Amino acid sequence: MYFCSVSGKKPDSITGLERWSNYKTIWTRHWIDFIKIYPYKFEEPYGKLDDDKKEEVRKLI
Repeated sequence: MYFCSVSGKKPDSITGLERWSNYKTIWTRHWIDFIKIYPYKFEEPYGKLDDDKKEEVRKLI
């Protein structure tokens, strides 16, 4: 199935890493606080926050 805009205007496509999104805003704003509370609230159910996981966030922000 193909979807096409009938308006005639087509926005330029940009990659996800270049786009500013609500998800990126949340991580940018709260990353430092999240790192501080992670060991106390999230480490037990989700495991240690290893370097690979931290690198994924760094790519985003």
